[in-house]
Amino acid sequence: MQIYLPLGSYSRVFLQRAKMTLLPVLELPRTCQHRVRRRQGEVVLIASFRGCYVWKLEKAGRPYAALTLRYYDLHLKMSQVATVSCPLTTTTPLPSAQPPKGLSISCSEVCMTVHLPTGPLSAVHILNSSNALVPVLQMPKSCGYSLVRGQGENMLTILYTACDVRIVAQRYTIQVVYMTAAGERAEIQVSCPYHKLQPQQGCPLPKSQQVSCGPKRVRAAACLARGCCMDPETAHCYYPLEECTSDKHFVFAVHRTLTIPPLEPSSLVIAGNQSCSPVICTPDFAIFKFPVTGCGTHAFVVGKTTIYLAEVMALARQNSLKYGVITRDGPFRLLVECRYAEDNLISTGYLVKSPNLPSTIMSPGVFGVQLRIATDAAFSRFYPQYHRPLRLLLGRPMYLEVRLLSSPDPNLLLLVHYCVAYPRSAQAVWVLLYEGCPNPLDYGHTSTLHINNQLPMPRQHRRFHITTFQFMDQTMQAYLDEEIYFMCSTEVCSPAMKTCVEGCFDGRKIPVVPDPNTDARCLRKPCPGSKAKISVGLPAQ
Repeated sequence: MQIYLPLGSYSRVFLQRAKMTLLPVLELPRTCQHRVRRRQGEVVLIASFRGCYVWKLEKAGRPYAALTLRYYDLHLKMSQVATVSCPLTTTTPLPSAQPPKGLSISCSEVCMTVHLPTGPLSAVHILNSSNALVPVLQMPKSCGYSLVRGQGENMLTILYTACDVRIVAQRYTIQVVYMTAAGERAEIQVSCPYHKLQPQQGCPLPKSQQVSCGPKRVRAAACLARGCCMDPETAHCYYPLEECTSDKHFVFAVHRTLTIPPLEPSSLVIAGNQSCSPVICTPDFAIFKFPVTGCGTHAFVVGKTTIYLAEVMALARQNSLKYGVITRDGPFRLLVECRYAEDNLISTGYLVKSPNLPSTIMSPGVFGVQLRIATDAAFSRFYPQYHRPLRLLLGRPMYLEVRLLSSPDPNLLLLVHYCVAYPRSAQAVWVLLYEGCPNPLDYGHTSTLHINNQLPMPRQHRRFHITTFQFMDQTMQAYLDEEIYFMCSTEVCSPAMKTCVEGCFDGRKIPVVPDPNTDARCLRKPCPGSKAKISVGLPAQ
């Protein structure tokens, strides 16, 4: 765009951009990519859309390239500020579309990453929608920015749903201001191609089960970018059910018919903090939504995967009479799990700790998995459920089996990804197996998972043994007098549909072979998690 500045009307003309240093028009550096021509009685500024201090604005839904000037009006005898703009077309080059030399920008499915020169992190700013510079380090985490110091560089990660990210000419766009290696301030426009986001699984929900996601008025694209669902009739943005969300929340439902006899949804709370109750509660179901780090959840790291566990329990309803108090509610426990690998959303699973086993008649696609304790090394007999909690001497072997119940297909395989133990208070956790292999920090006390070829369906039974132990209070250095619970995360796999492998959760695994004498796969390194289909658990003391 060309800007004509009559010398008889204006003096001291500068380019202005937020709180950045004013640039005199007559002394612009070559790196600005603007040109200045002097004519008789006027100065002509030929501003490049890629030039410095050029920014974008929208008018009536159309994108414009804009430049702000500060000048002294000789007639009014006062300083003035004016913004000039030109419309951008689909063929118009955007400002700073290519990063300067020494910088790099990478685009992924959910975010863009900018590799900046080494410098103070406090000097990295974002130009917000109000045309003001905001330090990235001072932005709330909910805004979707991450700034860390790497080896010889600063790395800025920006979610496509981050604050002040706009979609211009089919690209996610944001302006970043940083400090160069020479100690000078510089500006770059970061952009990545826009791609239409698809609704998450679990979106078709009745209005009675919709938990609001984000502000009330949000565009469909922004709603889907959050990983949420948009109701086409009401334009309501809501969370999908049975998910670990991108903003790190549990969102799940517990239905009345989950157990036999049926549950009372209004009696359900989170065990770690009983003030955490359902956000939606009806006679048929209860829906919970809470942060993965809230409500007394417990977090632990297995390999490169962070696992968050929360326990749902039912408060017993009491009937108090003159001579006693009774209840007709049975104990109920439901363990809910979220996994995140290297800060990326992975999956969610529902893990039953003390289940009332359902009827043997199951609906298609539903499997039962049971974790049980054998009385001897031959696994000839097993403790019945009513014998728990067990009392065993320390340092003695305990034999555990994970098996698939009522399998409709003898070719199905049962994979065990990991098993852990933890006390009733969930203030600690001990990894027993990971990727089907013993914890290397507790070598010799847990066996490798093995398969007994003498069983009718050997690959649907997985067995291992441990040496009994007791948790200790880390502060008092005393025995923790609490029940110990075991929990295993498992997957039911059909070889007819995919290659069934056991180990980490991203496909880089080793196929399961029915060979109890080999544990070469236990020499592999752990890798990040992805998906666990079914998990089970049981208490023992």
